[in-house]
Amino acid sequence: MRRRACRPPRLTAPAPEALPPPTLPPSGNEAGRRFLALHLPLLPVEATGPAETPTLVWRAEGPARRVVAVEPRAAALGVAVGQSLADAQAIAPAVQPRPENNAAEAARLEALGLWALRFTPLVALDPPDGLLLDITGVEPLFGGEVALRDRVLRGLARLGHAAQAAMAGGTLL
Repeated sequence: MRRRACRPPRLTAPAPEALPPPTLPPSGNEAGRRFLALHLPLLPVEATGPAETPTLVWRAEGPARRVVAVEPRAAALGVAVGQSLADAQAIAPAVQPRPENNAAEAARLEALGLWALRFTPLVALDPPDGLLLDITGVEPLFGGEVALRDRVLRGLARLGHAAQAAMAGGTLL
């Protein structure tokens, strides 16, 4: 008996069909995300620690020393951001100058970012002196956006930080 050679069956690929483009599922939030931006203008002063006297923070810029942050008590004496340190000391000798400490500022900003997690699970640091909180969906938990903003600002004030806040929306990309 003769053996026949068996060939495997030929499989042909189906003709390619035009597939529709993929679509994203609806997000449930067609208006976009909502953000609470916090600016901490006195963070360089606050990061150096408490002071009994008016305080300013200075930074070396080449051979010059420039004032980069001024406490309100020092500003009332005539000291302003951008002045040379020598001018500031001549205008207000009672003002205590402190050198800028970037490491302390970054550590304080990170600690405040962790503190802000009590309001929302999405917090971003915005160095050198800002925080960005994604407040999408958490506003009802605090009585609305304005109540949430006020609560955050009161909490920062209790921690010894001056802050400014703004709320804005963004669209989904």
